[in-house]
Amino acid sequence: MKTIPGRLTGRIAIVTGASRSAGIGAAVCKELAYLGADVFFTHWVSYDQQMPWGSNYEEQEQLCEEIRSLGVRCEHVRMDLSLPESFVDLLNKVEQKLGEPSILINNA
Repeated sequence: MKTIPGRLTGRIAIVTGASRSAGIGAAVCKELAYLGADVFFTHWVSYDQQMPWGSNYEEQEQLCEEIRSLGVRCEHVRMDLSLPESFVDLLNKVEQKLGEPSILINNA
């Protein structure tokens, strides 16, 4: 599957809470990429480890590679967004890796 040119091409999206490949965050990341947006997602595996579904450290890199296969850029970071300073750090990381974001999906 390739991206749809023009719909979100040139836009940078941040998606929080994309820890699991079968989760809502991952689905949102894939749809944004399909529409042409570059994607930067966050994950917090420490939370998932406490949940019945558990965690898999490889899922985030697999998701990133799947998104890149659509022809867009993708980066991700493990980050505890409950910390007040995390949002400044997140925005700095996105700008360093991809540029200035224009879309925010707060799924965390």
